[in-house]
Amino acid sequence: MAISQVPIAAASFDAKVTVAAWATKPSFAVIPKKDRQINPDLERFMARRAKSETLELSGSHPIFLLRPKEVAGVIEKAAQTAK
Repeated sequence: MAISQVPIAAASFDAKVTVAAWATKPSFAVIPKKDRQINPDLERFMARRAKSETLELSGSHPIFLLRPKEVAGVIEKAAQTAK
């Protein structure tokens, strides 16, 4: 996983956001209950604030590798909702 990670684009720090997409569009979140990179309580707080439809799964930070079917289901639902 480390060798596939690319540096963040420096331009993203200068981008001006005028409207938060989650304020007007459906939001979805997958929260790994055993995440040690991002505190799950913080993830829950952010998901609630965005009024996200949330799925909590047992597993750590790379939850998409540990529970691919469940994560793919959330992505598919989000894509269908965006139509």
